[in-house]
Amino acid sequence: RVVVSDLEDMFLPAPSEELLPRLSDARPRLLEFLDALPAMFADTAETRSCLGSAARGASLALQPCGGKVLLFGASAPSVGELARPRAAAAASAGRSDAASLASSGCKAEFSALSPSSSAAHELAIDLVGVLASVDLFIAPQGAVDLPSLA
Repeated sequence: RVVVSDLEDMFLPAPSEELLPRLSDARPRLLEFLDALPAMFADTAETRSCLGSAARGASLALQPCGGKVLLFGASAPSVGELARPRAAAAASAGRSDAASLASSGCKAEFSALSPSSSAAHELAIDLVGVLASVDLFIAPQGAVDLPSLA
């Protein structure tokens, strides 16, 4: 288990070769980890998300070889990279109100479907630069500014 506590300035705590072993060599340890994962976080009260920092860490780990990243999140990033202040997040949550889109025309649709910042775009360029593809799965309880994450 590797923990990186600095979410603003990501770094790899070990060389990529140690973090990304061959699946055939690490399969038993990986299955143990996946079985233990629910118990590791069963008693946590942490609700913040560092999805952007996790994507940055993946881009650093995949620099030597490229690969595929599967990102799973339950909310928009609230700490680390891609985190936005509460006021900006609250404002963008209103951007997805379908009733207001229907009544205000194309300009509002364009605004609602456009990212609120270029941070995710810059991260995407970095991921493409290391030959990494990303599948993003978001299962929020409320509204999420998905255009700013994609």
